[in-house]
Amino acid sequence: MATTFKIADSLLRSYEYKMLSFLGIKRNIMKEWRTLPRAFGGMGLFSVSVEQTICCLNMLVQHFGVLSKLGKKFRVSLECMQLKVGVNINPLTLPFGTCGPLATYCWFKILGERLCYYGFLVYLFYRPFPSLERGTH
Repeated sequence: MATTFKIADSLLRSYEYKMLSFLGIKRNIMKEWRTLPRAFGGMGLFSVSVEQTICCLNMLVQHFGVLSKLGKKFRVSLECMQLKVGVNINPLTLPFGTCGPLATYCWFKILGERLCYYGFLVYLFYRPFPSLERGTH
């Protein structure tokens, strides 16, 4: 689940290339046509990166904000990423190109990378940290 997009996108490339001829599909067909559903004229093969993104979003929806151990770990992990990036708001709402390189490798960094790549926006009920400006103590 925490595989970078680049690795997940190329994970099955060599296996797909070898098995395409067995499926009666021309080997040099573009990846976009291979992973497009049959209803839209594609071959309907799975894309590991798309499937992992769907799984990540399902986990986030099911567990974020829940008072379970996993829900608490999600909250702490996102707060740690927020501290590492140095912002007082949800780091998933920021452009990944600016805050991604600042974040330590974690599940939320991978999710942010995928959200940016696919153009998704995720809104969470997430209370920002209070500002720690000088002179307010």
